[in-house]
Amino acid sequence: AYRFRHDEGIVMLALKTADAHADHKAFCDLGYAAGEPFGFERAATAADGSESRIGVRIAFAEDHRSPDCLFFTCEHLSADTLWTPDNVVHANGVIGITAVYMSEPNPADFQYYLETLTGQRDIRASSAGIEADTGHGLVAILTPYALNALFDVPSAHHGRGLQLRGFSLAVRDIEALAGYLDGQEVDYRRHGQRIIVDPAVGQGAFICFEEAAS
Repeated sequence: AYRFRHDEGIVMLALKTADAHADHKAFCDLGYAAGEPFGFERAATAADGSESRIGVRIAFAEDHRSPDCLFFTCEHLSADTLWTPDNVVHANGVIGITAVYMSEPNPADFQYYLETLTGQRDIRASSAGIEADTGHGLVAILTPYALNALFDVPSAHHGRGLQLRGFSLAVRDIEALAGYLDGQEVDYRRHGQRIIVDPAVGQGAFICFEEAAS
């Protein structure tokens, strides 16, 4: 259904949780649940040849006013096995996600939904929109105008409802990233102190890179 309306882009956003079943109950109580929790496990082989089981448990949430934006919380059942140092080192120098950006003409209409999804009651609001600090990055709902002002990306909105538009990533050295993107022949542009990779075929969202504070 999303591809029918928008061709391509970000359809879902995953948020970390310690208890997917508790999230599902909360989503049910508030009318946001989207189906039963889903879980799966599989065997994984590490670089040293050792084998273990990894798995996740997922709880889905949706606001029916936003058919093009689904959320789920993800509980890792074997996080110590999965998130080893070797598994989180990237050649592009990225060290973490700093923010995920959605657009909506009236962000305040979705404040309670954002509070429920993130578990944060201290939602920051301004004329640009609203945002929640999860402790691992921001989840922001901005007006199309504010999103354009911040990242120089055109509005892709079609009526009301949340639409996931892009995200920002932290790197230790922005110039090293630029050199890496040049080597990979990835098109990008400078926007202030940021580097932005605009939506492209097969991507459908902007990616913003920011140098991490020392």
